[in-house]
Order: sequence, then C-alpha cells, then structure tokens
Amino acid sequence: MIPFNIILLSVPAPTLPAVYDPILEQLKPDTITIIGETHKQQESTVFFKDLEIASDQQPILDQFMQGRASVEDIQLWPEIDFPAYRQLLKGFAELKQQGRCN
Repeated sequence: MIPFNIILLSVPAPTLPAVYDPILEQLKPDTITIIGETHKQQESTVFFKDLEIASDQQPILDQFMQGRASVEDIQLWPEIDFPAYRQLLKGFAELKQQGRCN
C-alpha cells in the first residue's frame, strides 16, 4: 500500500445553491455526518476539503505551498486528478502564503 496524507477541513458554506439545502438541514452540532463523493465531480469540493496525496509528493507539495513550484508539478492519482481539485490546492497555497493557515 502506498502511504498517503489526508487533510480534512470543514468550511462554512453560506452561499451554497438551494439544491444542497436537504443536506445542510441534516448537519447538526455535536454529530458526525459522513458524506460520500464521486471522484472528479464538483461536489467533491463543496462541503469538505480532503486531499489524498501520496506521501512521496510532500517535498513538492511543500515547495508549492511556499510559491516555489507549480500545482502541475504535484503528481496526483488519476482517479482524483481534475481541475477543481488542483484549484483547491491553489486556494490552500494562497491562504498559506497570506499567513491565514499553517
């Protein structure tokens, strides 16, 4: 098995389209809610931000987060590699470079 990192962040979603209302209504404080996803679909990045990246990519991921490499330099598994996922990585890098996350 290839070691990998999973980063999970929950984010506020105040401006989601009404189609997500039934899901949002079921999210309750002090509960655990599991939401499945289909890889390479936009809903993958709507509620939770999770990244499945092989651990051998850590050096290039660190360089990318510091603005010293391109998001295209990061090797992602084909099953999860799609534009919205790479855009998510870019967003994390921007937040880190602005000092808004560790």
